[in-house]
Amino acid sequence: MDRIAGHFGRKTLTSFHRILNLFAFTYRMFTSIITNPKEGRILVRRIVLEQVYFTAVQALPIIIPFALIIGSMLIFQFTRVSGQYDLGKTAVLLIVRELGPIITALLVILRSATAVTIEISYMTVFHEIEAIEMTGLDPMRIICLPRLIDTLSFYRL
Repeated sequence: MDRIAGHFGRKTLTSFHRILNLFAFTYRMFTSIITNPKEGRILVRRIVLEQVYFTAVQALPIIIPFALIIGSMLIFQFTRVSGQYDLGKTAVLLIVRELGPIITALLVILRSATAVTIEISYMTVFHEIEAIEMTGLDPMRIICLPRLIDTLSFYRL
């Protein structure tokens, strides 16, 4: 009985610790947005622009074919029932408002999340994060803040 209680206790404490770490990370990110030190401003702007270019512009060759394929499939399906429903309103509501943003978000998340994870892993392996710390800059501000700004700006559109 003690082993079961100990197991549940460890799982509960581990989950609580993870939630606290997530809240601490979120708090640190929002404080780094509010406080805007002069050190590293140009570097942060350059990294934000690179992230926006990577997320938005370089993803177009992936998003456009998917949009054409899914749109053409839906148009072919709508031609079969075109006499029964108002095709224009239904197509606009379904494709533009609902499916378009969902599919675009999934593709961007699948593409960008993997790339960001690999990039930060390489930065850890090659000690680039330690080098940023040694220059006197905050690694959270240089590494995490541009990705957060890019994510927030992408989903605002």
